[in-house]
Amino acid sequence: MAGGGAERQLIYLGDELARQGHEVHVALSGRGVYWEKLVRSAIHIHELNGCCNYDPLILVQLIRLIRKIKPDLVHTWLLQMDVLAAAAATFTRVPFVMAERTDHRGHGNNWKYRIRFRFGKKASGIIANSRGGLAYWDRLGKQNTKKTVIKNIVPFAEISRTRDLELKTSFEPNTKLIISACRFIPLKNLHNLLQALKIVLEKCDKLEALFFGRGPLVNEINREIKDLGLEKKIHLMGFSDKLYAWLKSASLFVSVSHFEGTPNAVLEAVACKCPVMISDIPAHREILAKDQAWWASPTSVQEIAGSIEKAVYSPQQAECKANDAYNQIKKYSSDYIAAQYVQAYKDILEHNAK
Repeated sequence: MAGGGAERQLIYLGDELARQGHEVHVALSGRGVYWEKLVRSAIHIHELNGCCNYDPLILVQLIRLIRKIKPDLVHTWLLQMDVLAAAAATFTRVPFVMAERTDHRGHGNNWKYRIRFRFGKKASGIIANSRGGLAYWDRLGKQNTKKTVIKNIVPFAEISRTRDLELKTSFEPNTKLIISACRFIPLKNLHNLLQALKIVLEKCDKLEALFFGRGPLVNEINREIKDLGLEKKIHLMGFSDKLYAWLKSASLFVSVSHFEGTPNAVLEAVACKCPVMISDIPAHREILAKDQAWWASPTSVQEIAGSIEKAVYSPQQAECKANDAYNQIKKYSSDYIAAQYVQAYKDILEHNAK
């Protein structure tokens, strides 16, 4: 239950399925920042004990758990369980579904992903959160299994309960805030974003940027901010459980990823009615239309800077785009997405029974 979008999506989905009357069990090998959220859900939780992610005892525990629960279907969610839970399901002869949460560029070519692919070929179904995710399996020859795209849940109820932050004590009056929220990894393209922000922030006194998240590049990003002389204008905020409140108080949310599956942070910013400036990539085009956001090539620092500047200084246009974008994603509610999963599970089980 580390601080990632995939972990939150698992909780949202499992909780909604349980509330709709389905018996949902989640087996996991470690706690994290979302552990308490998982505990508060209606999901049955099973903690697995192991000395590390590769401990064979985890596999043994999964086999025992599947035999005890006798599930209709096993759904693997992240890399470790795409291998171990898939192996346990195969051994116990229970149909399993593999989640695909990115496109082909999100996968490495090391032994872990090669093993994952081998188990994926045995899966009764693939449920991806983007068309690029399904294309990944098509390119690898996974043609005959049931495959479908289901978008991520947007937690509208949770967002609606969140109040705007009082920012008067933190920033000078009339300061506009730009927010980025992501894991600090290369695909998020933070280097180009920082270069673009340098162009924009040096022109504007009443403009600052907040970076939420953490990851392996955090020290590198911190050094780059200092090298650019932007320590007083760009702030690393780490993980925050108040992100929705910040988004409701911001002038702009920015995401310039090179690629995505379904971008949770973008969807949640839109649900907070925060205007967004996003990279012109297939995953973003799947969820928003051209006139519902500002766009830029992820490889062009000048385009990113220009789009940020236009967005921040066009408040009326920003409000219109934000409202249109919100109306576009309203359908991604928990009950609607959960119903899609239920239908997908039924289709997969029927297909498997033939």
